[in-house]
Parts: sequence; structure tokens; C-alpha cells
Amino acid sequence: MCTSVVLVGCNFGAFTAPYTLKLVGGASLSQPYLVYGIVLLVIAAGYAVYHLVRK
Repeated sequence: MCTSVVLVGCNFGAFTAPYTLKLVGGASLSQPYLVYGIVLLVIAAGYAVYHLVRK
């Protein structure tokens, strides 16, 4: 089950990455990294809240 979830996530990321980069991409090359970093922090915070509530 875990491997399936990881594979789905990788495939979804590979599919959406070009579109997201085109949407987020501006004049500088560092802007997409900032956006992806913020998204990952939001996902991590959501997981932390879920984990704390579940306990």
C-alpha cells in the first residue's frame, strides 16, 4: 500500500511539474523553489496536525 501511494505521488508530481513551473515561473529562477518550499511546508504542517489529532 505504501509503495502504491508513493508511486501515485511521484507520477502526479511528474505530470503536474511542467504546468506548475510554467504557472509559477517568473523572471527569476528561484521563484519556483520558493513556491514549492512553501507548498511542502503546508503539507508538512497538515500532516503534523493530522498526526496530533489522531493520537
